[in-house]
Amino acid sequence: MRREDNEMLCRVGPGTPMGKVFRAYWNPIADAKQLTEPDGDPVRIRFCGEDFVAFRDTGGKLGLLDEFCSHRGASLALGRNEAGGLRCIYHGWKYDVSGALLEAPNNPDPNFCSGFRAAAYPVREAGGLIWGYFGAADKEPAFPHFAFFDPPEDNLYVVRVDLNC
Repeated sequence: MRREDNEMLCRVGPGTPMGKVFRAYWNPIADAKQLTEPDGDPVRIRFCGEDFVAFRDTGGKLGLLDEFCSHRGASLALGRNEAGGLRCIYHGWKYDVSGALLEAPNNPDPNFCSGFRAAAYPVREAGGLIWGYFGAADKEPAFPHFAFFDPPEDNLYVVRVDLNC
């Protein structure tokens, strides 16, 4: 295989041909057992060379955001998941599952929060997995249904394997 072809097929970062392909579909990004508790610890997700954070809010709804706070770039994977949102440990900004900024304790202006958002991505739970979609919002495909979504939970066995590759 030519070097250029190998580069085209193997690189999956933002803006690469294969990166665009992967981002056009729903992808399994985590084991659902990692996000069982409402207000539990957020989980760092790495997908196609980018960093995200997944969490389950107080009501049990899943959220998937860019990992880094839009204020000062602190990791939201280190944040506190509390009272309906994920709070950055640096200045206390709190985001909900849609990426809306709920609180910015370092700014007294009540209208301030409406001007900021964290990038949020569609996320679903099915078949013992957490699935994310990272492509264009206007091209989001229907969420797939695979046969392994149907068995009772007791008959489903999901194994996570981390490979350094």
